[in-house]
Amino acid sequence: MRIRARTDRRVPLLIAVLGAWAISLAPACSAPEPGPVASPRDHSRAKALYDPQRFQRAMARLTAGAPLDSQAIAAARARLVDLPCAVPDEVAAVLSQGHILSTEPPAPQRWLDASTARAVYDSLREHSAWRPNWIPFARTDGSWLAVESSRNPSPAGPVLRAPDSGAPEVFAVNLTQLCSRWADRLRQD
Repeated sequence: MRIRARTDRRVPLLIAVLGAWAISLAPACSAPEPGPVASPRDHSRAKALYDPQRFQRAMARLTAGAPLDSQAIAAARARLVDLPCAVPDEVAAVLSQGHILSTEPPAPQRWLDASTARAVYDSLREHSAWRPNWIPFARTDGSWLAVESSRNPSPAGPVLRAPDSGAPEVFAVNLTQLCSRWADRLRQD
């Protein structure tokens, strides 16, 4: 009978200790971040279909002929140096030109420069389920456009459309393809 009494006293104590431990872990058990939107295949295609000359031609049409400036690209990359992912070459180039890119349809209504992109990134990371490897570059039709990057340096990454409400989706293979498509449509109008 003594053994049973000791066991009975220990069980509530054990339950209380385990309950306190579980409660102490509650902040660490918040909802996990969503997984990547783009598949490994999407990332491989983005890199494989990156064409620097095609990208430069599209950017020239979207900027009314302004050339890409390597110093401005380096400055844009420097503003994002502390992100937990590598900044693809295409993103750095777009963010270096964000203030002069065309906003005529079908292009985005608002391109971001590097400083604004960083502020938007920080705000979205704080107030939404924004992934740490999504680098925003434009705003259009109630959605943020971003490139899903990786930790390894890359010239390009898949372009995502992240609506204010709804699930993000792969929007384009990469910025080369997307900017070329927009530049071609602008030329047709």
